[in-house]
Amino acid sequence: MDRRDFIRASSLSAAALALPRFAIAAELPFNPTPAAGWRIFEVTTRVTPVPGTTRVWLPLPSLQDDAWIKPMGNLWRGNGADIRPAVDPVYGAQMLVASWPAGNGPAPELELLSRFSVRDRAVNFDQPERVPRLDPATLALCTQATRLIPIDGIVRKTALDITRGRTHDLDKARAIY
Repeated sequence: MDRRDFIRASSLSAAALALPRFAIAAELPFNPTPAAGWRIFEVTTRVTPVPGTTRVWLPLPSLQDDAWIKPMGNLWRGNGADIRPAVDPVYGAQMLVASWPAGNGPAPELELLSRFSVRDRAVNFDQPERVPRLDPATLALCTQATRLIPIDGIVRKTALDITRGRTHDLDKARAIY
């Protein structure tokens, strides 16, 4: 057997053996469960604002629930006069705040690298788990109106029309969504 024929036959045999594995992988059902394992993500955000007096707020992954999501830290670099993490005083959202003064310095730039791990999560709404009741302060915070999210007027009327006759929270949520 000639060397070229041997290499060609070996390559074809290896490819033929790999094909059934690809076919099996494509047939696996999508079944998200917490037991499926953790995946790590890195998200890079690059910002190049227009020169001038500028301030930028970039969200930082901050929600942590050990059952399905874990922040793993953030790294940033840039040429802003002030770059620092901050926390929203009302909702606790974490962000990176950067500012650049007006001037003839280098073009503004900022790069943020955020790492976090997650695993699939599935909820069966037909068999809900026991969930602890929210304390009154948290409930009030999460259900209050904001300047951009009204809960009165046409919004309230529409929600009441959609959920009329439904008594269970899940039925109301399904009707709305």
